[in-house]
Amino acid sequence: MYSNYVEKLSVLDEKCKRIYENAVISNVTVLFAAFVFLIIFSGGVSQQYLNIWFVLMNVAVIYRLWLILKYNRDANKKQSSGLYLSRYTSATALVGIIWGGLMVLGLYQTSFEYMYLTTLVLSLILGISVPILYAHLSALYLYVLPPSGILIAMIFFREEHGVLISVGMLIYVMIIIRHGKQMNANMMISLISQQSLTEEINKRKESQRKLEEHQSHLEKMVAQKTFEYKEEKEAAEKANKAKSDFLSNMSHELRTPMNAILGFGQLLEMNADELSEIQQENVKEILYAGHHLLNLINEVLDLARIESGKMEISINKVLIKDVLQECITLIGPQAESRQLDIIDHVSSEGYTVLADFTRLKQVLLNLLSNAVKYNNDHGYIRLDSKIINKKYLRICITDTGKGLSKEDCSKLFTSFERLDTENNVEGSGIGLVITKHLVELMGGVIGVESALGEGSVFWVELALFNDAYDDKANK
Repeated sequence: MYSNYVEKLSVLDEKCKRIYENAVISNVTVLFAAFVFLIIFSGGVSQQYLNIWFVLMNVAVIYRLWLILKYNRDANKKQSSGLYLSRYTSATALVGIIWGGLMVLGLYQTSFEYMYLTTLVLSLILGISVPILYAHLSALYLYVLPPSGILIAMIFFREEHGVLISVGMLIYVMIIIRHGKQMNANMMISLISQQSLTEEINKRKESQRKLEEHQSHLEKMVAQKTFEYKEEKEAAEKANKAKSDFLSNMSHELRTPMNAILGFGQLLEMNADELSEIQQENVKEILYAGHHLLNLINEVLDLARIESGKMEISINKVLIKDVLQECITLIGPQAESRQLDIIDHVSSEGYTVLADFTRLKQVLLNLLSNAVKYNNDHGYIRLDSKIINKKYLRICITDTGKGLSKEDCSKLFTSFERLDTENNVEGSGIGLVITKHLVELMGGVIGVESALGEGSVFWVELALFNDAYDDKANK
């Protein structure tokens, strides 16, 4: 309802603008034409009647000029467009009626030659009215029809040759009215298009305003969330540092008494001849448990160092053969106890990588140890290698164990996550986490490929030493 009212008000306002813009010219033209007719009919028409007509025409024109002046000075004329349009239409109708009165007065009392001249002048007046009054068809009709209708009727009934002239005048009036309608239709199409464009622009402005408000709201939310995230991150970093410091301190504190326990256990083992068989077994259990606990303490200490950023890595040229031989030597007894064959296809290739010797040994030893612990008896452990993009060496360690599901694979590198707890496999659950951190500190990548019932393949990628690769490629 409100939208339709606004559209109607806008149309009326535009009509008023177009009529009142050219209204001064129209009224000046009417005054000039009235003066011309005053001269034409002087002497042939009662001067008294002619003067009365001329005064009436001037009054009507002055009224229209007063409307123009009032309209131009009105600050709120848009809200009164309908009223101004109605008043000007009434004034225009009055002018048309006055013109019609002249046709009755003049043509009835003058000769046929004056009738021709009157027809010509009136035709010019009516033609000029079209581009001025087309914006409001009611005003155009009320201005054109009274004088032209009376003129056509007077010519038709007064002269014997008036039929042809009256028909021609009728056709001319119809053309004028048709042309006025066409101009009015074009104006309305333009107004509708303009209103549609204005509405579309307003809608887009409103959408843009809402978008800007939403964007501003989002920016505030992002700023708030960023601030909260920053605080949470700082709190988490402090908590993580406190945890790492605690683990580091506790590991040092635990290592001292543990070394003492192992020392006394080793002294008892050296004097085993003085102990009974049961006491000797107990000493072995003490030493085994002590070494296992010391390994756990070392792993926790390594994890604390890595998380606190205190783990030192020294990148150098490392011959893979040397690292693997030490690892296989250390892991050999465990593999033999479970009757596992170790098949090494890597050492003989002579690869050299960029890594930290000690940390790479720790990585490979942990992967080989897991391959033993999670393998099936009488199986094997196979070591293979592959060149990736001519820049990296991938070392693959394959076992013949039970394999892992996709869900288990996703948990492998999570701290304190142990997967084979039902078989009571020893471990702290942080070995692979440390291994992953060490590989990444050396600029490498670690991964796993596994399927249930098919074993697992753990692989490590490290940067090749270029000279070593060039030598290998030239062979």
